[in-house]
Amino acid sequence: RVSVTGVELELTSGKGRITGLTIDNPPGSSSPHAFKLTDMTVGVEPASIAKPVIVISEVIIKGAGLIAEQKGQNPNLSELLANIEKATKKTASEETDKKPQETDSDVRLHMKKFVFAGTQAQIISEAKGEASLNVPDVRRQNIGDPKTGLTPEQLAEALLQAVVTEVENAVAAYLADLAMEAVEQKIREKIGLDSKDGEEAESGLKSLFKRGD
Repeated sequence: RVSVTGVELELTSGKGRITGLTIDNPPGSSSPHAFKLTDMTVGVEPASIAKPVIVISEVIIKGAGLIAEQKGQNPNLSELLANIEKATKKTASEETDKKPQETDSDVRLHMKKFVFAGTQAQIISEAKGEASLNVPDVRRQNIGDPKTGLTPEQLAEALLQAVVTEVENAVAAYLADLAMEAVEQKIREKIGLDSKDGEEAESGLKSLFKRGD
């Protein structure tokens, strides 16, 4: 389910702003939502509205908050993406069944610029608990062929795929750092690095690596 708190549109200039956009989590998740976008600006080329492919000049999202929940083998963001992929395939199947004149009336979109910046992610993991991290900015250009465009479902899938990939990479890096810290702590405990004698601990660390050669 998707909800918004406010929409502002300037039809003559082709500019718009959406505030408080929230995308709910798939059923079974413990957190209330997957994405919460405080502010999103949208630009559309007015002259393209009457054409077969509507041109979105830009979509800029800043300061988004999202929740990456790992519960069992089904991460919420991956499940959300799978739901969109399923909707995309359904739409493609329906288009195939339509007559040519019906297909020609469908909305097709081309996006020139997409920015998803300043994102904060909250990680909820059964094994590691909760943590927060910054997600690298996502920037894409020229999404969809200018002549044929994409359906709204296809465009949503492409954008969400880009965002989810960055989030999954950030989460993987965070978990890898946690694993490395745990290994380092075990090594420190083994060679007595917590003792007051720093020289003895350093000597023990060097000898440990020599034995491994």
